Amino acid sequence: MHDDTGITVIELLVASAVFGMLALMAMVTLGSLVPKFNLDSGARLTAMGLIQARMQAISRGHTIDVTFATDTLAIIDTDNADEILAYFKLPSGITISAGSDATFTPLGIVPVPRIITVSNGDDSRDVSVGLTGEVQIQ
Repeated sequence: MHDDTGITVIELLVASAVFGMLALMAMVTLGSLVPKFNLDSGARLTAMGLIQARMQAISRGHTIDVTFATDTLAIIDTDNADEILAYFKLPSGITISAGSDATFTPLGIVPVPRIITVSNGDDSRDVSVGLTGEVQIQ
């Protein structure tokens, strides 16, 4: 009578091969999602910067501008010698496009609504700022 409680070399090789194939499929799937995750992250970062600028305008009682470059945005207190309050760099491969700066008054409103487009080359998200200062990702 034999005790068959051990693992054979063949069973171990088959299990390793199955695990390897599953790991490879997971890496390919996750790798294709990285651009989408970066785009969503860039849109959320942009929205967060705009919300922070609005809160700074209200709490300081100052006019606050959000300026946009290709892959950065800066929050600037224009009533305090253009003091830079915050600076954000978007994830790799993400760009930002805005017609002009977003300006928040001391009441937290914007004189002109703005739409900021965050893009990764293949897809884009719009971040809008309404007249009352509300920020939305579309």
